[in-house]
Amino acid sequence: MIRKFTHLAAFGAAAAIGLAATAPAHAQAKAVRLGTSSVGSVYYTLAVAMSKLLKDEVGLASTVEAVGGSTPNVIAIGTNRVDIAITNAFASYNGYHGLGRFKKRGKVKLGLLVVGNPSLRQLVIRKGSGVKDIKDLAGKTIIGKRPALPEIAMITNAMLKVYGISPSKLRVIATTETGEAMDAIAANTVAGGVIPGSQGAGYFRRAARENKIEFFSFPKDKMDAMMKLLPEAFDTFEVKANTYDNQPKAYTAINMATTLIGSTQYLSEENGYKVMKAIFDHLDKFRTYHSAAKDWTLENTLAKGKIPFHPGAVRYFKEKKVWTDAMDKRQATMLNKK
Repeated sequence: MIRKFTHLAAFGAAAAIGLAATAPAHAQAKAVRLGTSSVGSVYYTLAVAMSKLLKDEVGLASTVEAVGGSTPNVIAIGTNRVDIAITNAFASYNGYHGLGRFKKRGKVKLGLLVVGNPSLRQLVIRKGSGVKDIKDLAGKTIIGKRPALPEIAMITNAMLKVYGISPSKLRVIATTETGEAMDAIAANTVAGGVIPGSQGAGYFRRAARENKIEFFSFPKDKMDAMMKLLPEAFDTFEVKANTYDNQPKAYTAINMATTLIGSTQYLSEENGYKVMKAIFDHLDKFRTYHSAAKDWTLENTLAKGKIPFHPGAVRYFKEKKVWTDAMDKRQATMLNKK
């Protein structure tokens, strides 16, 4: 895999990596390595913003590495390739508990720093497909699998089970990327599909503007039943009415929130604290880099965490007097589940 680094420190990226890689657990590193997804993605843009804030606001040098998707970033933390990573909540949860792709690899020593913008999975229906209810999918073809995103199949299977539809009653196909899935919907080759994407994603905006799609809105009882079948790392998110053209009503999507995680083995409490301080003490600056940063809040972070917090985050919360006895008990409970 080719590595790409954004140098925002006062010394070379190679030197920074060498320092961090040879440091003992919890040593005070002079630089941190921040893993994220591909160059040009939302996550990459947010990582570059963080790196700039770390240097300018708390004097901590850093490098940004385009590792790939969420699961590879959790793996990168476990193999001491990066100290911090931006991932989705599902990958973070699986890594911490040793689930999914981590069953053979083993648990990763990591802690939560921030819960950020939503990362949604939603059922998109082609206009004119005749699908008004999930039972209308019988006899039709839908996109309900993707090799790199196992949660797509999980959501599809939960949906069919809750609605009492046998998988044999419809054709569920896989795609390898979102562009391919949206093209298939636009070309009338499928009735719809479970599609990943952030709120307001460009491909959704274009298809909605052209009145080619609609977003299926699950009734609360059905959504609640689906959530009981899905991993604890999932939650729900309401997409407000008129977020897209031709979308007059709000609908609820399944959310795998963006998470910023840090190694509890190689990222010291002090540097974890500095990361928190760089972001939350300078949110106005952070939010100038990308609109997704508006959802990076203390409220989201404290309310939606699915794994224990990194010691540096706990220190920051206590300093800001937002850490409560209830949070302390919840943290202890999650740590004891490890």
